[in-house]
Amino acid sequence: MDIERKTVAELKQMLREMGEPVSGNKSDLIARINALSVGVNEKFSTKSDDGDLWGRFLNRLRVNGGQEEFRNLVSLVILSGVLFFTFIFAAGGTWGTMMEIDVSLSELSAGPISVSFGDLCDYEDEVDSGDDDGGSMCGLYYASIVTRLLIWGGWVAGVVALVLGFKSHFTNEKNDVVDLLIRVGGGTMLLGTIIWGIGTLIVMSEMSWGLAFYLMLVITPLSIVASEIRTGNLKFNFGEEW
Repeated sequence: MDIERKTVAELKQMLREMGEPVSGNKSDLIARINALSVGVNEKFSTKSDDGDLWGRFLNRLRVNGGQEEFRNLVSLVILSGVLFFTFIFAAGGTWGTMMEIDVSLSELSAGPISVSFGDLCDYEDEVDSGDDDGGSMCGLYYASIVTRLLIWGGWVAGVVALVLGFKSHFTNEKNDVVDLLIRVGGGTMLLGTIIWGIGTLIVMSEMSWGLAFYLMLVITPLSIVASEIRTGNLKFNFGEEW
């Protein structure tokens, strides 16, 4: 990291995170940070054989951006977990059950037999002749389409945010688009999950919500938490070396 390019405000913030004085001009601040970096490196170089991996990790973060870099890394790890589990649940999780039949986002299945919502909707159109008591499968089909569009759209936004976030992390280039994409992606996936819950409650009240639905209600908001950590709105300290 080239601290010469940082502003006075950024240099003072780095010193505050290190618990050091922030007085003086830019040259004084840079000299103080360089001196601290050399001292920390010397401190941990004497521990190279004691297995203190956590201490060396904290040292690297302190020298290369401190808590800002650590917050960014933590947020990306959280986002990675959200995207991984969202993919698993959206691709094949159980979003509902009725009469011992599992309901995913695209089909009903009982053992080795599975039928898509689209096929069931077509069948209802053929046999119901427009009666109001029919069409629940078509309603489920339309609810699933909206849900899948929102969840997969948010998932793609999250993947883009993850790629840009890691690029920003390793190049030390700030990218505000990452925070926006994380919020949009997480909010969109949560909205899709909520629409599934409301839609199925309306069109098929006899169906119980499945495990994937409940877990998505818990998991998707974590992407918003990741964004708040990355922006510094949620702050924390780890270890004495900060």
